[in-house]
Amino acid sequence: MKSLVTLVLTLSLAFLLNTAPAQVGAGLLLGGVGSQIDGDSWGGYKKLGFNAGGFAWYDFSKRFGIQPEISFGRRGSREVQNGYGQFTLDYVDVPVLLRIHFFEQNGVRITGETGPSANFLLRVQNGFGDLKQDNTQFFRKLNAEYHLGVCAYFNENLGLFFRWSVGMTNLWGAPNQAWLGIRYVGLGLRLAFITKT
Repeated sequence: MKSLVTLVLTLSLAFLLNTAPAQVGAGLLLGGVGSQIDGDSWGGYKKLGFNAGGFAWYDFSKRFGIQPEISFGRRGSREVQNGYGQFTLDYVDVPVLLRIHFFEQNGVRITGETGPSANFLLRVQNGFGDLKQDNTQFFRKLNAEYHLGVCAYFNENLGLFFRWSVGMTNLWGAPNQAWLGIRYVGLGLRLAFITKT
């Protein structure tokens, strides 16, 4: 049994770390976000926001790589039932994603992105219309999310990405509160300015 496990691990490592040279790079990302919070009576991803920051990557094989990011993001909901009103949440997001290179055709490379992130809450405003107030103290300061997305790279420097994200922690800071979670979709550009093989 030990030899079988060793063989499987060796073959898996050989597959991941094949003879392709490593590629590293970094760049900027900028995108729009459509989000909702559980209970959003409008339904759908109708709260518009944005995401802006930087990313890096290390491709350790032809197929797989790691992509850490850091960005500032704004999301929330247009309307929430039960009298909570509108939410606007500002975060610093730190995802660490697995890059999966699917295929390349006609100069366009398609890459999948999936993985968790830590999200650091900066501010929460909620209420109705002009009656919004800062309620940051009632919300969890550190949250976790999971991301699943795809990016089409048109050359070494320009990519268009789409991502779906879901919160894995309750936004409320106090224990025993009803679940308040967030989901959002993002669409944006990746501008790589450092690439090295």
